[in-house]
Amino acid sequence: MINHLGTQNIRTERLLLRKFEVIDAADIFASWAKDPENVTYLTWNAHKDVEETRGILQKWLNSYQNEDCYKWCITLVPSRAAIGCFDVSEIEERIDCGNLHYVLSKNFWNNGIMTEALTAVLAFLFNYANFNRVTAGHDIRNQASGRVMRKVGMRLEGVAKAGCLDNCGNFQDFVNYAITREDWLTRDGNQVA
Repeated sequence: MINHLGTQNIRTERLLLRKFEVIDAADIFASWAKDPENVTYLTWNAHKDVEETRGILQKWLNSYQNEDCYKWCITLVPSRAAIGCFDVSEIEERIDCGNLHYVLSKNFWNNGIMTEALTAVLAFLFNYANFNRVTAGHDIRNQASGRVMRKVGMRLEGVAKAGCLDNCGNFQDFVNYAITREDWLTRDGNQVA
């Protein structure tokens, strides 16, 4: 049974994953939301202006009232500037499963930041929130995202032909990954403290 803890601060060597704040709107917009290249493989289009970002951010802030809300702002320590977003959605209570989504500013790609963040989120979900299974996936064209998932031990479960729509409304194949709590806990270095 999932032990819903909501969005808690998670610290790693380089990162602080925290709740979003009202003041993050400008960083979100500037860092990733306005850049079409940054959202190429996502289901939503680049934001037209910071007001659009503020409206979406307000919905995120409202969602923190729910104990099953897991939405983190990715920041580099010691800065509190938002450089990415991580969330767990589509939670299936019956099987203690959640689906991950993430985005990172292209200014920070290829530095191991998303791997570090994903490792920390999985540790939290399995070791503290008692999830049994976590899934994630990516547009087949986004091979970098698949590499991140494999690095943390997620396993390829298959490819859904025309399984998603990109932000231009085109069908794309969708690559599905998953990891179970048992697989996570038996990996080196992931034992519960």
